[in-house]
Amino acid sequence: MTTGQLTVASTALAPRSATLRSVLFPFFCVVAALTVNGILLLVLGADPIFAYKTMVLGGLGSAQALSDTLAKTVPIALIAFGVMLTFRCGVWNIGGEGQFYSGAIAAAICGILLDLPPIALLPLEIVAGILAGALTAYVPAVLKARFHANEILVTLMLNYIPLYLALYVIQGPFSNGLAAKTLDIHSGGELPWLILGQLRLHAGLLFVLACAAAVGVLMQRTTFGYKIRAIGSNPHAARAVGIDVVRTQFWTFILAGGFGGLAGMIQVAAIHHNLLEGISAGFGFTAIVAALLGRLQPLAVLLASFAFAALLVGGDSMQRVAKIENSTVFVIEGLILLFLLAGRIIGREQTQIG
Repeated sequence: MTTGQLTVASTALAPRSATLRSVLFPFFCVVAALTVNGILLLVLGADPIFAYKTMVLGGLGSAQALSDTLAKTVPIALIAFGVMLTFRCGVWNIGGEGQFYSGAIAAAICGILLDLPPIALLPLEIVAGILAGALTAYVPAVLKARFHANEILVTLMLNYIPLYLALYVIQGPFSNGLAAKTLDIHSGGELPWLILGQLRLHAGLLFVLACAAAVGVLMQRTTFGYKIRAIGSNPHAARAVGIDVVRTQFWTFILAGGFGGLAGMIQVAAIHHNLLEGISAGFGFTAIVAALLGRLQPLAVLLASFAFAALLVGGDSMQRVAKIENSTVFVIEGLILLFLLAGRIIGREQTQIG
């Protein structure tokens, strides 16, 4: 085989090799994180095999466990879609938790104050949740666009404002006595549930599937999606061909906030029917890891969100059965994130050396 033929063959194999790496690398990160965490459990005198078995069975081993996992997949996936869009546009949105709480607050207040039939109240709650999340994202978007503020610090600090605002709403004007929650929303604002055999699924899953499809179409079939991908690949080249980088990043931030607000609205309308203290089990931060583990691709992000939801549900079961704190789940998430970031840094350095 001639040198030219070898070059053509290696060029043809390159995309396949890149695809294989994109599939295997997240799997390696998960295995490495579980291995390191297993070693830590051994050092602490626990049986990692039994702990992981309990976790898997707790998250997927029964119809009730699967129902709980699917319910937790909804907020993680929705926030992760927003994180995915901003990351692919070259900005870091760490504010999913605050955007989630803003949407939950707005939906709860709307559902408490208005006693309307579902056909009127549910759309109002949806709009209120999305707008509240988008408004929360508006602050770092403006600071980034006009003053070149570091969006990581701004979004991270901004998480606490909606959180404490939620505590004020719970303990103040909409207090439900001594309970750590607000008054219940009116029945017209509750999302319906569907029972399939022993599975209990709520309408929020339809929102997730619709959003996954919408994000896929947005990224691959629209001019706005092309701009996002171009900026994420090379902002200087995108600016050189006439793309308004600042404007695109601004609206991507707003869109991401809307996804977070929708997640908070669904959690209120479908699960709790009120604004509950601690309504988020760290969904905003878990969504960041899910987006990165899914390689910023809609379907993969959805699958990663399901996996982390199973991890959260299984962690509660592990605490009950194996007597291991469910904070282990967050250790695993942190290790996965660490390996993902390390892999990206190493890959970037190898590319520069090559």
